[in-house]
Amino acid sequence: MQRKIHLIFKKEVQNIFNSFTSLLDIRIAYFSPEGEELRVGLDKPWCEYCTLLRASSFENQLCLESDRQKRIEAKEKKTMVSYQCHSGLFEAVKPLFLHDGNLLGYIMIGQLRTANEPPAEKLTSADNSANKDALLKAYHEVPFFPDSKLIHILGMFSSLIDYIIQQHMIRIVGKNHLESIITYMEENSHEHLSLGDASKLVGKSESLIAHLFKEELGKSFKDVQADIKLNQADKYMRADSSITIREIAFRLGFNDPLYFSRFYKKKRGCTPSEAKSNIGTG
Repeated sequence: MQRKIHLIFKKEVQNIFNSFTSLLDIRIAYFSPEGEELRVGLDKPWCEYCTLLRASSFENQLCLESDRQKRIEAKEKKTMVSYQCHSGLFEAVKPLFLHDGNLLGYIMIGQLRTANEPPAEKLTSADNSANKDALLKAYHEVPFFPDSKLIHILGMFSSLIDYIIQQHMIRIVGKNHLESIITYMEENSHEHLSLGDASKLVGKSESLIAHLFKEELGKSFKDVQADIKLNQADKYMRADSSITIREIAFRLGFNDPLYFSRFYKKKRGCTPSEAKSNIGTG
């Protein structure tokens, strides 16, 4: 039996979920590897159409089993799976994997509709005309998107999940020594940590830590630290439009703002001033 893992979430995960739901009115939720729902955008409940159907224990079990099977399929294929559920609504689920293949869980969106009418059998199964009318009304209240827009929604959904993984926004508590090192660098972005300093933090050799960064993250220790510093620089720009590049450089431990600008351009392909200008007009 798989041991239940313990996870930590950065607040940005909930912010992303909230924004996604606010913009598209689509429910987005995170499920643990065991299938437990742990995060929901804006705490959005199931749509009324599904709530009415799931009042039946048979329909409820059918829905839960369908979702479970699709999570299994996504895990086995290691990719996003989109599908029309038994009630006629559209859903999609994508698994989250670490670089070492560890499953972090699943993120799921739904429900939305791509058709004007629900499956006929769902209406004919209604007890009476009043229930049928309520079911039909609830179906039409589900967000509708034509296929031409759905493909872009799915693309954005998939990219958001990739971003969450790349930015280490969901982590396994105590998984390995990299967690402690990355957390320290994020909380002390003003420091220029050497590989030797990092290895001392967790009491391991420099060679082992260097290997773990390459093996699990696909990047060198220096590259990860650079990403953390530049991500923090971008956060400073977004938080305060009046902040100067000089101030950002000092906050990140660079005594020479010109060196920081060259460092930023080498890694990002544009100067911090250009990035700040784009953020301001974006």
